[in-house]
Amino acid sequence: MKRNLQLRKFATKLMLGAAMVPMLAISLQAQDVKPIPEGTPEAIEKPKLYLKYDNNNIPGVDKLVFNGLTGKVTQKELKGLTEYFLDRPIFTTNWHNTLFASWTKAHMMEWLYDVNGDIRLVNRMIEQANSINDHRDDHYRKYKTKISDTEAIYTKGWSHFRGMEELNGEQVKSKLGIATLGTGTNFPALTASMIANHPEIWKKKYQGKTYKEIMKVMLERVHESWGFAIKHYYDKKTNLLLSPSFGAEPLDYVPQWNRIFPLMAAGNVLVDTYEKLGEKDARAEKVDRIMKALIKEFWENSRTETVNGSKVLLFPYGVYRLKSNPMHTEDGGHYGFDLRGFRAFHESGRYWNKEQTQLLANVMAENIVKDDKGTFAKRLDGSGESKKYDYWGALPPMIWLAEFRPDLDHKMVEYIYSVMNKRGCLDGRVVFHSLHLRAKRYGIEK
Repeated sequence: MKRNLQLRKFATKLMLGAAMVPMLAISLQAQDVKPIPEGTPEAIEKPKLYLKYDNNNIPGVDKLVFNGLTGKVTQKELKGLTEYFLDRPIFTTNWHNTLFASWTKAHMMEWLYDVNGDIRLVNRMIEQANSINDHRDDHYRKYKTKISDTEAIYTKGWSHFRGMEELNGEQVKSKLGIATLGTGTNFPALTASMIANHPEIWKKKYQGKTYKEIMKVMLERVHESWGFAIKHYYDKKTNLLLSPSFGAEPLDYVPQWNRIFPLMAAGNVLVDTYEKLGEKDARAEKVDRIMKALIKEFWENSRTETVNGSKVLLFPYGVYRLKSNPMHTEDGGHYGFDLRGFRAFHESGRYWNKEQTQLLANVMAENIVKDDKGTFAKRLDGSGESKKYDYWGALPPMIWLAEFRPDLDHKMVEYIYSVMNKRGCLDGRVVFHSLHLRAKRYGIEK
């Protein structure tokens, strides 16, 4: 299929410090979908698979409007971000961790609906959550997961197809990764939360059901994923989720934080939603107890230090790493992943407070970001060095920390903008985090 793309200069210009740098946006005239290689797990009988796009044809980016890091958020920017989300493909696969890279978009859409009230966002979330649910259970029950030398089962998660082997004459996943249980769960969780926040729409209907009925369905889907995790990971003595023998994470440890945070974020939303509704649910109360235990485990295996007069937080990639090296700290790339979960906890405030978030911002400003030219430390303790750091999976989630350390505006955020500029198109995550930050600082134009 031939590509017919037209480059045009973006109507607005991106403010990078004192300089005005033109930003290119891509106008997609014909969708360039790459063929599915024969023999891959994607080559199965399901239409409209979500495939990877290169920077030249990401759906929705041509709708984005971005006026930089200062000033009130404009209605044009909100409209652009709304149209961007409405243009995003419906997820139908988790090939190469698609959902792991995108689960926070559900949290972004909740904020956007709260500020602009565009019901199309709720409807799109319902469609996304429905499709994600349809393709759950190891990709529409296509592949089972091995849980012993003789047995494989369908999980309540989204297979990423890594680590396949043959068991009893069929291809199965070798290990269960807890991230595959949590990433997709954020979409039904946030759909329920969006509806719970707006009782004025409860009696209205979409696709033949009232929004309140849809909300209840979405809550049950979150319970399904969490229920599966509790069945296979739950330790009654500690209230923790510990990796089982067939888990991809180290046995009898809480899984690595970046992997378990998606499930925890969904659990946080679940508990918050029942509180909004004023309803009691024994399953949600159990999730609440587990969440408290997991957060406690996080803090008991973290430490603080004072750097340049600021207290910073140091924690491990996974608790198991402290056994071999008690001074081990998380690496910078995974910290970007961790920050997706931390932001969800921070916005909720149920298990997290502003003082704890300040520690996250301080370690970024004092230890990780070395200068305004893209020199980043490799670990939270400040060790190692990466010049012109450009790992795009980690950079956008860092922007929100600037609320707590304004010196990161120039030192880090503007650098992130420059990396985005080199990529040749706006990025919805960068625009969202920047607009959200500006809304808190300057407000939103009416």
